[in-house]
Amino acid sequence: MRALPLILCGVLGGVAGGFLVGILDDDDPQKRTTTTARRERDTGLAARVAALEAQAETWARRKTLASEGGGGVTPDASEEPDARKTPPDSPAERATDRPEAQKPAALVSWLVGQGSFGGSEANRMFGWMSRQKERIPELLAGLKKALAADPKNADLHAALATAYVGQLQFNTPAGAQQGPVWMQADAAYKKAIELDTEHWQARFGRAFGTSFIPVQFGQRPNAIRQFEKLRGIQEGRAPEKGFAQTYAQLGRLYAEAGNVAKARKVLKAGQELFPEDRQIRAQLEVSEKK
Repeated sequence: MRALPLILCGVLGGVAGGFLVGILDDDDPQKRTTTTARRERDTGLAARVAALEAQAETWARRKTLASEGGGGVTPDASEEPDARKTPPDSPAERATDRPEAQKPAALVSWLVGQGSFGGSEANRMFGWMSRQKERIPELLAGLKKALAADPKNADLHAALATAYVGQLQFNTPAGAQQGPVWMQADAAYKKAIELDTEHWQARFGRAFGTSFIPVQFGQRPNAIRQFEKLRGIQEGRAPEKGFAQTYAQLGRLYAEAGNVAKARKVLKAGQELFPEDRQIRAQLEVSEKK
């Protein structure tokens, strides 16, 4: 995940390439697919486009907020304040936006003081990293130091993973250099999950990142398994707005894999729980037209 526009361009480029391959196959009698198979393929690709367009709009809005100092770009976080957290307009929350609080050490102290790491914390980290890209290595060092003092803190491992994703997104050139950075993020996510098997933010971050590994590396089934596990965890809890993303991402992955029936089933389950979610609705509307 270099930068969100690049991710989306790359993925949408893959969709365009898929349609081109389909056209070329139709001209080759030995590679011609059946009408049913082609319809399922196109349904999956169209659903993917619709989902990404809806998600791009959300991400663009959050990226604008981040540049203005108002939030981050994590796709799973709700835009509504969490009543269990400090209100966003409280003195404690505003304190992290003061000039002296822009140092990495201040952000680490704030994260440690939160006692948890969820969508709100991830959003704040991404907002900070988008404004202070050159200081992300200091943030990484600070989080590693905090973990040396508290190595079994799952939330700090999840925060470290998020910092690596920020390093990947904001400071790593596209290409071979991205792989090692993602491996470090993945290892931190994995450690958080080992310490807390139901850590939602760590599981979502890891599954989401895995889902964007180029398909030739064969990680799509792994991403599906991770999201299915997360779905099982969610369904044992009271619904939260951010949980809708798990259904949207699973629907996208199943559609990409050509399993349109499974994609629809997952999306319909998500729609029952989150009837107002635009991304789920857009994917369903596309798939049900075919």
